[in-house]
Amino acid sequence: MLAKGVRVPDSPPPPPRLVDQPLVRKLLEAGGTVISEKTAFSCLVKHACGTRVTKFYRSGIRRSEVEAIRFVSEHTSIPVPRVYDVGDQHFTMEFIEGETLPAAWDRSLSAQDRALVIRQLRDYIGQLRALKSPDGVICSFGGRPAAFNDFLVSDIVGHAKVRDMIRSQMRADHEIVLTHGDLHGINILVRPGIGVVAIVDWELAGYYPEYLDLLRLFRTPDWSCGYYSALLDIFPKSYDAEFVVDQAITHWSGH
Repeated sequence: MLAKGVRVPDSPPPPPRLVDQPLVRKLLEAGGTVISEKTAFSCLVKHACGTRVTKFYRSGIRRSEVEAIRFVSEHTSIPVPRVYDVGDQHFTMEFIEGETLPAAWDRSLSAQDRALVIRQLRDYIGQLRALKSPDGVICSFGGRPAAFNDFLVSDIVGHAKVRDMIRSQMRADHEIVLTHGDLHGINILVRPGIGVVAIVDWELAGYYPEYLDLLRLFRTPDWSCGYYSALLDIFPKSYDAEFVVDQAITHWSGH
């Protein structure tokens, strides 16, 4: 490629799409359909049978996601998909019919349905919080312990006094509980008359301070969905001081 007489190296070709991978192609040729695709990094294929779905990751699956799903299934009544098969770059699980919470909140859920969803999620959060970390360790599911508060402020570079001020306001006595890590509405599937039918995408699950699931939602809330306005009715505490600290960390570090 030439630019004003100077040869500029050609851009590298984009990586092949996951739908071109052998197993994905096999499922599609058998009548399966891609129901979700995130550029070249991951995709979700519904099998022709209609009862199973396979999740593919180019960089390899996180075994911790599968472990978390199975653990939650065994120790709570939280609805999660059953896992059938696990490979290096994929795992196959039960397909559960439902709409994401933002899509359904105002369109297909009645006021009674929305109240039911809030009650169910309050119960599910309580069940997660009842599962404490062994020895109080903070870590991803199946991962190694982490100095969590130090990690949170580690990206505040060039502002040592600000970093130290924020760090001094961070408590170290929260309960360390099982945490989903990404309870945004897109990961909650619902149906009218039933409420929550599945909570999905457990790849960020782990044992973290009790406030984390709530505060992560307030970082990028979708206020057009009433679920976010109901969060303080779903979680047992509002964590006001932790919210202020988290917003300061986000501002200064871009976390």
